[in-house]
Amino acid sequence: MAEKKKSEVWSQEDEQFFFERYSQAGNNQPCLLINQAYALFGYINSSLYDNVIELLGRYFADFPEDRENRAPALQLMGHIQIKKRLFNQALDSYKKAAEFEIEYPDVNCGAWLNYSSYILEFGKQELYDEAEKYINLYYDKLAQAGSIYQATAILASIAEARGNKEKQHYYRKCADKTLMDMTAVNNNERYVKIIKTKDTNHDLSERITVFMREKGFELGERNGDSVWFKSSFVCWHYVMSYIFHDIVIIMAYITQVEVVSDAVKERGLDGFIGVLGKWPLKKIIKQLEVMINSF
Repeated sequence: MAEKKKSEVWSQEDEQFFFERYSQAGNNQPCLLINQAYALFGYINSSLYDNVIELLGRYFADFPEDRENRAPALQLMGHIQIKKRLFNQALDSYKKAAEFEIEYPDVNCGAWLNYSSYILEFGKQELYDEAEKYINLYYDKLAQAGSIYQATAILASIAEARGNKEKQHYYRKCADKTLMDMTAVNNNERYVKIIKTKDTNHDLSERITVFMREKGFELGERNGDSVWFKSSFVCWHYVMSYIFHDIVIIMAYITQVEVVSDAVKERGLDGFIGVLGKWPLKKIIKQLEVMINSF
């Protein structure tokens, strides 16, 4: 499934229809703007980025007092600026989103982790204290293994840069244990694969997206370098780490187990995908591995 053209995703008719709905949305207008901006960004199509910026600009101009959508909007602006290689502006957007998350703790979209990641990615040693502050503030609340890995990996790298071998060893061990724990829970309904890479870059997510679409998976959600894909029954999730430049975490799991429990029990996750998705899990993983390491 090739990348859709802009006219297929956000035509003049689509835009007109959206703003007709928007004019009738009342108090839901801020949320509608941000959701549409994220939806366009999710197509991973550079021709849509200016449209995303336009929607975000309208949100910031028309709803300066809105709180519920402020952090997600600032974070999305950071994502766009990363894609446009406006790295200093992106870091500022992530910083503002992270500050907003502290001021309004009920609104947390993980911008603090993106901010901390890019502080390290861009070598902003003068901001390492800020990265540590945010991670220490939120670490105990992290539930997703990918986020735990990323947070401990950042702390390990900061410790290494400061020459603190004791902390570096401790946090590196925590990060490695997280990866081991993730792969240890593979079963008939969930599969995790850690793909070691030669290097990652900001184009790899686009390549993976095209690959998954060709295999019949639609983009479900995208948040920075963490991406979900889905089909009728199977959900894929991958997390790319730009911290060590050597890892992509791939996760696949059944989303409607109650519907297909017999098939899962009989064939397992790999066989199940092979039956309904026409592409066995191991085959997809192997092709992803080859593609990722071709960079």
